[in-house]
Amino acid sequence: GPELRKRASQLYRHNLTGILEGALRSSNAQYHPQFVLDRIGIRLLEAAPGDSGWEVFSLDYSMDSPLNAVVSAEALAKYRICFHMLWRLKRVEWSLSLAWKQIASFERSNGREKQRDRDDAVHLNTLRNVFHRCALSRSRMIHVVNNLSAFLMFEVMESAWVNLLDHIQRATCLDDVIKAHDMYLNEILDRALLAPQHEMLNMQVQQLLHIILRFCSLEETLIADAMASVARRRVARSRQEERGDWADATEFDNEGPYGGVPEYVIHRLDDAVVEYDKQFDSLMVLLKEQGDKADDILRFLTFRLDFNDFHSTASSQDTFRIVVNTEDDDFHQRSNNPYVPADRSDYETTSAVGEVELKRSTMTGVGNRVKGNRRL
Repeated sequence: GPELRKRASQLYRHNLTGILEGALRSSNAQYHPQFVLDRIGIRLLEAAPGDSGWEVFSLDYSMDSPLNAVVSAEALAKYRICFHMLWRLKRVEWSLSLAWKQIASFERSNGREKQRDRDDAVHLNTLRNVFHRCALSRSRMIHVVNNLSAFLMFEVMESAWVNLLDHIQRATCLDDVIKAHDMYLNEILDRALLAPQHEMLNMQVQQLLHIILRFCSLEETLIADAMASVARRRVARSRQEERGDWADATEFDNEGPYGGVPEYVIHRLDDAVVEYDKQFDSLMVLLKEQGDKADDILRFLTFRLDFNDFHSTASSQDTFRIVVNTEDDDFHQRSNNPYVPADRSDYETTSAVGEVELKRSTMTGVGNRVKGNRRL
């Protein structure tokens, strides 16, 4: 995680190799034969400007004779497409978990028992209102990511693996084995929405994951600004105590409605939530449209993501917006309960965010970005 968050130009082979070896030893991969583990390596993709380690990192598996007769170079390219989809989901899951951990740590380190007076209580309650709204949106994103991961692992790959074993057992020659393996990969690509006929669905999923990553990045900015605000207040209060200005609170008058956190950060978080609702609704519409024309797998995915229409209804009613109006803020402060949810009518409308432009699609062009001599 921390190593892959660095820029692509700051990655070093020995660090990545050591992390990979440690991951293999600490997972169930350690029980595989040694000749299998020796074939696992790292492949670095060509980096675009601004790419981090998450975008350029890829696992590789060295194939030689006679295995390359079955697992050809074309088959390895399909494996890489599947890997990048799972890898992106794992990155989003890790980012959501990191955002939750950071907010939980901030809440714990600045709990009620450490508040010096009522001013500090009001200051932190204002931020807690925002944190609570972020937690509501984050829980929806976790629901979608977890269900997408479970869908790919169990409904797609596990079922395809069972079919592959059945076909191999009935094979009578090498050509039957090659055909069974090719059918196995094509089935995964088709059911995982990675085939060319599902390009629109795949792009919609990528846009949804992209906006979740943006939301997590903005949450990190929010936490950093909140911690800086708390630190500034503590330093200023210490100076007041040294001067004896016990009633002087003028230093905190220009902190704004969010306790020293810039308003644009809160509004960008709100824009990210609005954009997430938009992308989720678009994904559900595409799934329902293509589910009527395809097999039951798309209808099953639609059911898993929103089986009771809760998320679609909530997004259409702006239930999970981050920005609230002044009266709602005053209500929270008067009630002294930062976790009381505001009524939907108390939300103010902000400007919508433009369309999200993806830097690349994981469905196409993956093989073209691989440096042949960069395998570690």
